[in-house]
Amino acid sequence: MGQATVLISGCDRSLGEMVDGLVRPIRGLSAQHVDDLEDAKAAILDDDISLAVLYLGAESAISDLVDLIKTIDLSGRNIGVLVLTELSDGDFRLKVLDLGAIDCLSRPINLTRLAMFLDLYTVRARSRTAAECQRSARGARDRSAAGFLFEGPQLLELKARLARVAPLESTVLLHGETGVGKTQLARTIHELSPRRKKPFVVVHCANLAESLLESELFGHVRGAFTSADANRTGKFAEAEDGTVFLDEIDCLAPHSQAKLLRALEERVFEPLGSTRTQPFRARLVAAANRPLEALVAAGEFRSDLYYRLNVLKFDLPPLRDCPELVNSLAEQFVQQYANRHGSAVRGLSSGALAALRTYRWPGNVRELRNVIEQCVAMALGRSIELADLPVHIAERAVDAHEGHAMATAVPTGAEQSHYRNELQSARKDAEKNRLLEVLRKNRNNRARAARELQISRMTLYRKLHEFGFA
Repeated sequence: MGQATVLISGCDRSLGEMVDGLVRPIRGLSAQHVDDLEDAKAAILDDDISLAVLYLGAESAISDLVDLIKTIDLSGRNIGVLVLTELSDGDFRLKVLDLGAIDCLSRPINLTRLAMFLDLYTVRARSRTAAECQRSARGARDRSAAGFLFEGPQLLELKARLARVAPLESTVLLHGETGVGKTQLARTIHELSPRRKKPFVVVHCANLAESLLESELFGHVRGAFTSADANRTGKFAEAEDGTVFLDEIDCLAPHSQAKLLRALEERVFEPLGSTRTQPFRARLVAAANRPLEALVAAGEFRSDLYYRLNVLKFDLPPLRDCPELVNSLAEQFVQQYANRHGSAVRGLSSGALAALRTYRWPGNVRELRNVIEQCVAMALGRSIELADLPVHIAERAVDAHEGHAMATAVPTGAEQSHYRNELQSARKDAEKNRLLEVLRKNRNNRARAARELQISRMTLYRKLHEFGFA
């Protein structure tokens, strides 16, 4: 049996409990409750919903049904909508059916009929065969490779090009802003190539002084320089027949550029202090944060090395140009860090997701990953809320909300101030509760609490004083 979900929107407590009571005995069926239409639309887009149960309290609320059916149509999914209402007017029921609802049940609800609809309109999802489940899993894998997520037209085109060039031996040059995922894409190239079972070796060129870089790449023999008290195997030899990834190659000093050029042209190198030539058998993938063409024009990068590297070039777009990626990446990181830290967090609220989409992400995927890890560590509930996000991201969402409101209704300064104060108050409460929770867990041991919160003891003392506990 597969798993199906009934979305229940707008029902009061007693009505919601009644629907729950009918869902519970049906094997493979679960219920998901949301408060309003916006949350229902978000769930339709993000979750595996098989049937939507929508409560309409008045004829004027029929626009909610229209909006929900439009959302379903745009999603391209086959989801029925069942309407529950207090109204017993026949014309209202006909109007609901004309709009596309599968039925409209008035109070007192016919429980037998409601149970039949719950069973009938979810049976296909609940009885999916193992083969269908496997196809679904394959589809999810097709969207990613070696952990790199491919969604949206730009990245799907990139994946198609990768599939063609990954099996080749040619050098690959990756270009993109800091944090766009160049290391992960280099690993993807390696995983898609015949070298996948061989080592994947990373060299961070920007983190090494010029005097150390050659030793890192080529290795050295004992006595090659003052502190060389033993032989060292370099990354080129360590990689064997695998892949060497040179990250931030735009930071290479001129002398190191010359040494690298020889290794690439002749496919040989010598460890520092040695006259013995060794073969360079690995494939090279290089990455640059700055355009190498501009560095060549400025005389900061050797043109001959640039042409040797620029055989197969891939430009990775920044995250702000791929907004369709934000939701998928955020959910992926929530699952990753929740599993790693044993957290109860299972997702993000619609408000938090909207704020993440609004933000411009100057640090790209790396910044998003760090934000989600921080939120998973600090969130109190099972989902990350708007108030759990860093202040600069949440406030940008507030500004965007105010800008939209001004374009439609021009809110007063008092209304804008109230909305911002409400957000700041919610954030402060969440932070205070998290501090108290960790202190209780550690029996008021502030040193251990600070370590768990990943803050200094001085910051913890300042926060406790701020909240009136010290």
